Amino acid sequence: MKELYIKPIIRAFYRGPGEFDPSSRGVASSGLTNFYPYPSSIAGLLGWLIGSGLGESLDWIDELISVLGEDIYIRGPYIYLNSKKYLIYDLKTKAIVELNDKPLKIDIHKRDLNKFRNSNYILIDEDIFREWIGIALEVRSEKKKTVREGMLYAETVIDVEAFPNMEKGRSSDFGYIYEIYGLEKDIKGLYRFGGEESKAYIISKDANSTLVDKYFTVDSEYLGLYIVSPLLFPTGLDNEELARYIIREIKDITGVDIEHDDIIGGKVLLIGETKILGAGISSATGVRRLSRRPLYEALMPGSIIIVKPKNFDIIHVKNLYIKGMGAASQIGYGTIFPFKPVIEEVIG
Repeated sequence: MKELYIKPIIRAFYRGPGEFDPSSRGVASSGLTNFYPYPSSIAGLLGWLIGSGLGESLDWIDELISVLGEDIYIRGPYIYLNSKKYLIYDLKTKAIVELNDKPLKIDIHKRDLNKFRNSNYILIDEDIFREWIGIALEVRSEKKKTVREGMLYAETVIDVEAFPNMEKGRSSDFGYIYEIYGLEKDIKGLYRFGGEESKAYIISKDANSTLVDKYFTVDSEYLGLYIVSPLLFPTGLDNEELARYIIREIKDITGVDIEHDDIIGGKVLLIGETKILGAGISSATGVRRLSRRPLYEALMPGSIIIVKPKNFDIIHVKNLYIKGMGAASQIGYGTIFPFKPVIEEVIG
């Protein structure tokens, strides 16, 4: 397994859901950045770094795996900030939650940051974003750039130098960490990543243990799953159907059954938010160039799943972590981080 460190330089733009292209949005086009890159961006980056062109598969997931390799599993993102590691919280409130070995105390009657009473979290400050004005270009011809007349656009980008100051200290120690399984190539260098000619220093390091090894032990009858990256599932599922989908995913990956439990009100307790996400734009050449990938519904980072598995152990949990849950989990979506939920203290 390799840890992939991505350190953005100066500014970064990680496109969120929705249209942005000035040619489709008109002269007043604008875009907002996420404060972290979606998994499809990382999978595309790795494909480019490996140096293989995408094929013509009818399935966008198979298209990426054909380049990255059948054994690839991408887990993350985690944020590192001033020598600490954080989970992303991307619900109505935007924050990062310190990753440590303290159990999370879950109040099932509250659905905000109060559920992190035993963790340190930092709210995402609006000061880390700033506006960037640009102009659309025609397709390059003979190494020349031609401006599209009237096609101005604005985008809100991450001010990388402002991000570390959220922890009340000035530091340039900020970036993203991914755990990559099945990646053979070593990566080190300054590469274009983050939009608008932005660059990031990217380096891979061999690792003998995972973050789960460091921060999780099985010592509870309940298992908490923190959604680290959007967990994609088919659109149109109601809450009961989503619960059955999650149970089926856990059973298929681990072989472990889920018990009904009166405390959590059934077999699955879900706390969080969903939204519709597009999986981006295909990078394949030829007739499928710029074709749009499917829409999914997604449990967003910061959402929580609590279950009571039968006879589970650390091997089951690590397997669930490495493989992920939901659609496109192999290329980074559906990363879950296990934790021990202490729910007895807040019941009754």
